[in-house]
Order: sequence, then structure tokens, then C-alpha cells
Amino acid sequence: LRLERNIESFTKETHWTLGASGLCGPNATGHGGRTIVLGADITMEWTPEENDHGWPFLAWQTEIMQRRFTLGDGAPGDGDGGAFQIGEGGLAADDTLMDWGIYSQVLWGYEKNWAVGLRYEFASGGSGPLDRSADPFRDDRQRISPVLIWTPTEFSRFRLQYNYDLADHLDESQAHSIWFGMEVHFGEHAAHPH
Repeated sequence: LRLERNIESFTKETHWTLGASGLCGPNATGHGGRTIVLGADITMEWTPEENDHGWPFLAWQTEIMQRRFTLGDGAPGDGDGGAFQIGEGGLAADDTLMDWGIYSQVLWGYEKNWAVGLRYEFASGGSGPLDRSADPFRDDRQRISPVLIWTPTEFSRFRLQYNYDLADHLDESQAHSIWFGMEVHFGEHAAHPH
């Protein structure tokens, strides 16, 4: 489920949007296992009245999310399906894990067809009956990602992104990666260039 609300702006060049989203359904841990994901976001887009097909522009977006993961009675672990074993500790049916995360990103379309951006992400699996040291994948994580985007046509976009990750479960607590992405759109073109 996704809800959006536009906010009146003082200028015609700036557009604000508030959003909320939610997802609820069963998970794979057995009868009674359920996952709920909730999110809230805000987006600001600025494009001057005199522009070249949407360039230049400035876009800022921030979203916060929370996941509530309740174990069912058929969770794997002890052979009887009664406990979800993680490390030395264990979880039983109806135990609930809470995770949350936030990201904020800025994208600047500095000239026609070109944009640069920066994104920061934080996620934590820090709430629930399980000691965090028993599951290293529920530690605090951070990511910083600069990006370069080239949009040669209304129907295509190329993206080059570098990720710098910080988390205790990683070797040396950090990791570096480079990603290349390509999008091709068919049919009507997108309403916005970014």
C-alpha cells in the first residue's frame, strides 16, 4: 500500500511530496509467522521555470522504514520446528524481531542528461529477544554512495555508483564496491528525468 500527498509550495519551481507505505503478510517461518514493513518519506524537487527538458534540477529524498518480523510455529532449527536457532541463543515461535533503517539522498542534474548524487544509509537490527552478538547480520550498518547518472534519451539511463559499507560483520568492518546499471524503458516515457 502506498499513499502520497503533495504539499503546497511557495514557488512554482519547488515541489514537495510526503509519502507513506506499508506491507503485511505471512513469512516462511510457519503458521503464525508474519512480517510488517512500514515506511514514511519526504521528497523535494526543484526545477527552475526556465529549463531544458527538466535540467537543471535538484532532488532530495529521505525515507525511514521499520520491519516487524514475528516467527511462526514451524520455524526451522531444532528439528521439531519449534525454535529458530541462531548462534548460541535461540528464538521461539511468536518471538518478534524489530529492524529499522533510514536513507537520505541528494541528486543534482547539473547539465542536460547528466546528474551526480550522494546517498547515505543506516540500518539496525537492534531490537528483539535475541542478543545481537548471537546474530552478526543484525548489527548496525552504514553505507555512503556517490553516483553519476547519464540519461542520453527519455527511454534510457546509465548509472555508475560506488558503495562504501561499514558494518561489524564485514571483514575489517568495511567493504568497497562499484556498480554499473542500465535502464531501458519501453512505451510512454517517464514524467520526470530523474
